[in-house]
Amino acid sequence: MSVPVNNYRAPTIIRREQVQPELLGLPPWVHPQVAYNFLDWCLLRDTAEGEKAIKDGAKAYLPHMSGMDDDEYVGYLERASYYNFTGRTIGAMNGTLFRRRPVLEGVPERFKDNLKNVSSDNHAFFDYCESVGKELIHMGRVAVLLDLPSAPTTTPKPYFTTYKAEHIHDWEFEKRDGRDVLIYAVLREFKMTTSREDTERKLRVSYRTLHLGPNGYYQHVYRNPDGDADLKPEFRSEPIVPKRAGKTLDYIPIYIFGPEPNASEVQKSPMLDIAQTNVSHYRSYAELEQGLFYTGFPVYYAEIGQGAEGGADYELAPNRVWETPTGTKPGLLEFNGHGLKFLENALDRKEQHAASLGGRMIGIRTAAVSESDNAVRMKELNEHSTLLGVSKSLDAGFTTLLKWYLRWAGASEAEVKDVEIEFNKDFVFDGIGSREFRAVHAMYKDGILPIEVVYEYLKKALVIPDWLSMDEFKKLLDKMESFPNQPDAEARMNGYPDKQSEIDDENAEKEREDAEKAREEAAEIAAKAPQPTPQPGSGNRPPPAPAKTNLE
Repeated sequence: MSVPVNNYRAPTIIRREQVQPELLGLPPWVHPQVAYNFLDWCLLRDTAEGEKAIKDGAKAYLPHMSGMDDDEYVGYLERASYYNFTGRTIGAMNGTLFRRRPVLEGVPERFKDNLKNVSSDNHAFFDYCESVGKELIHMGRVAVLLDLPSAPTTTPKPYFTTYKAEHIHDWEFEKRDGRDVLIYAVLREFKMTTSREDTERKLRVSYRTLHLGPNGYYQHVYRNPDGDADLKPEFRSEPIVPKRAGKTLDYIPIYIFGPEPNASEVQKSPMLDIAQTNVSHYRSYAELEQGLFYTGFPVYYAEIGQGAEGGADYELAPNRVWETPTGTKPGLLEFNGHGLKFLENALDRKEQHAASLGGRMIGIRTAAVSESDNAVRMKELNEHSTLLGVSKSLDAGFTTLLKWYLRWAGASEAEVKDVEIEFNKDFVFDGIGSREFRAVHAMYKDGILPIEVVYEYLKKALVIPDWLSMDEFKKLLDKMESFPNQPDAEARMNGYPDKQSEIDDENAEKEREDAEKAREEAAEIAAKAPQPTPQPGSGNRPPPAPAKTNLE
């Protein structure tokens, strides 16, 4: 929810200590960085929400043109068109980040049902991760608080609550053992009144403060039953002390996601430059529409009738006729449009600028200038760098949060030791074509790459689905039923590199068998042949040698 900024215009150059929170509708005690970044956060919210939010901001996003009265401004505002490439970029980048399901390991089997509902708004764990990821891409900062129901129970069911960047109103860190430790935070909350409480529904503001004192972690809630609350003693509740295994915590169970996790400094949103370019594009488009409105139609002029008096003022509109002095030949005025070409060129430049920042320009203009392969590659690298930072931040944050969650739900330290979650990073693994696949296959066939590496490669290339594990993949490779009508696959099942090798081996074996059979048959024939009868009295003497011939 953004705060109206129509009545406040920040100077072009402003320092953190010069910001006055009261002018922004903020309490005077908010952290200076909240006041400094608040207008940027409003801009990010409105640009992503779309045209309605931008036009509700009116002059904050589309100032008056010089000499324009209120009625003219209304027409100027209505004719302006806002193309929401900020929202498109956020959605596209989040879709890229979560096109593969995060890999979750080490969660004990008895707690897996708990992950079906982990948040105060009843989200399943992976859906909740996706919503936090989108917020982190959008704003560059988001906090997740782990809390427990107020009623004590022997089967605790902890839950996550999201706090957006503009609702983290104050914080304080302290050095402990050489590390920055969060010891205090103020979170803004909202609650809508019901129709039973008032004639109209109202949004009430309350605050939750988190403290880490000498005796551990505790909370206070500040609520005003008659309106918005403030950090005043009369609105403060009794201390709320969450406990685990009957003991208070020695840390505040909140994780602040950002480029630098749990940082005391607010980092700039990765979408801010795109959002600012989006507003500039909107203003240029409004100026172009204004120019087209006044110059797109011809203006007629005619001679004043005899004795009539012409007016001194002329109104620019397509349904008006200008009266000119007597003797003037009637005609019409048409604008040649060359001046508007500069506005069109400005729109093209701003769209290219947004695209170079990573903005998704899908559906903006059909005549957009084509990009070189190098320009496209640079834009993708910029986007991938942003997503990689978000993915790593989610890895660290949700691994920590999930361990806290499982401990609070009753898991032992041994059970949470190996818990880890890794979010998708396959978007950096692009440019995969048929040549690369053939190379990987050849290296596997030659024994250079093991099947485990091939599996990971195919998974990153989106060939293997998330649900197929390494063990299942190996089992499928060993099943002939997985490769119907594939001769080479069937041959590999029998230990051959391809079908031709199996055929050659079978032919060679058949030739060996045929030769062996022929030898056996020859031996059998020789054994059955009649033997010569020996002459009487010859004894054992050998037969006489044959007589020599003249040729010898």
